[in-house]
Amino acid sequence: MESLKIRSINAVKWTSINQFFIQVTSISIAIILSRILSPKDFGIIALITVFINIGTILMESGLGLSIIRMDNPTDLDYSTVFIYNFSISILLYILCFFSAPLISSFYKIPILTTVIQIYCLIFVFNSLSSIFLTRLSKSMDFKTDFYYTFPAVLFGGLVGIIMALLNFGVWSLVGSGLSQSLILALILWFNGNWRPKLKFDFFVFKHHFKFGNKLLLSGLLDTIFNNIYTILIGKYFNYILVAQYNRAESLKQYPINGLASVLNKVTYPMFSELKNNNLELRNIYARLMKIVLFIIAPILLIISALSNPFFAFVFSEKWIPAAEYFKILCWSGILYPIHSYNLNILKVKGRSDLFLRLEIFKKVILVIILIISFQWGIKGIVIGSVITSVIAFFVNSYYSGILIGYNFLDQIKDFLPIISLAWFISLIVNQIDNYLFQLNFSDFIRLFLGFTGGIMIYLFLAKLLHFESVNEIKKLWRNFKK
Repeated sequence: MESLKIRSINAVKWTSINQFFIQVTSISIAIILSRILSPKDFGIIALITVFINIGTILMESGLGLSIIRMDNPTDLDYSTVFIYNFSISILLYILCFFSAPLISSFYKIPILTTVIQIYCLIFVFNSLSSIFLTRLSKSMDFKTDFYYTFPAVLFGGLVGIIMALLNFGVWSLVGSGLSQSLILALILWFNGNWRPKLKFDFFVFKHHFKFGNKLLLSGLLDTIFNNIYTILIGKYFNYILVAQYNRAESLKQYPINGLASVLNKVTYPMFSELKNNNLELRNIYARLMKIVLFIIAPILLIISALSNPFFAFVFSEKWIPAAEYFKILCWSGILYPIHSYNLNILKVKGRSDLFLRLEIFKKVILVIILIISFQWGIKGIVIGSVITSVIAFFVNSYYSGILIGYNFLDQIKDFLPIISLAWFISLIVNQIDNYLFQLNFSDFIRLFLGFTGGIMIYLFLAKLLHFESVNEIKKLWRNFKK
């Protein structure tokens, strides 16, 4: 157990470093590109990203997760999964190449044909990296992961910026994505100490696919229905609104990806080693979730209270319409890590059948709410997505209650005080910002005073109210520095 604890702390440390530098770099690149390029360029890429996400799920098919939860995977396991990933990536590229004209016709955007035919090469590049990254996750070697991933992100961003300055428009975003994926694959192949063998074992594949196929179907459902908002907005409204919605959605994800993804990446292999100890699973899960929410909730809700000056100062005036969507989407952002950890419990317990059942049920709910909310336009769709997320919390937490004795009432009791305090602070920050706006303060001053003031008040009240997460974060920070 001590060995697992040490490895987990070290994994959190290096994943945090990884996510911090990658998130800062990615945000910086996104800001620069948003100021140079038009929302139309981002809207076109947002429409393609839907198909990229679906293809990625098909390529991976949950096989990597099956290996991670396996006690002692062999070279044959890794090689079999690699050959499958690479083969599927080739088929996906061919399918997308010949389907591109149909997709372009569906959205009535002629340039989509060529963009899809070139950008979908990313499937092949990603397949070359996938199993290497799986091996690093399995061994919880996130230090090496950082050394390989960060240069690729930086290089891809620089390619995109240079192309944007040279007036390549949407092709700047294509070049950025492809170069990042290709460079990562090259780095992993030339520096990794493992090579896949040209061996494919059907029985090994069958073993992993038996676990992964339900995650594959669940992932497809989740990806298709999560992106259905982008598809509908692109089809029935226009792709400028797609860009604004996508900007709000991606901005909401930045703090989540920066922290929740750190712990999510670490906790899946860690939970896998504790899969037979329900009491320990529950205790660690509850502690981690309170830490994640303690950090994410105030960041999202305070920025949502400052969304107008934030979008104007960071992305420029042309992105201000996205601020309204961002204010609403922040509430689903708070619930995202809770969903993720509840579903992780099902994965480590090997209950991919329940995982799939939950996804089907939630998608039925999503479709019903989407049909109702669509008549109120994009804002109605966005509000409907938050309502769907709230319902999904109760659905996802049901089996956590059965499997580890941590039901939705227990979770609400743990999480509600944190979310309530963050919401209360956001109301104060909103009043402060309105006052500063009336005094004609600049967007930067409004942001700086509102955010720093809100965080300071939040931390003061959290300490005054004896929130456990304050001490947990202090302990984590002390271990992080060792």
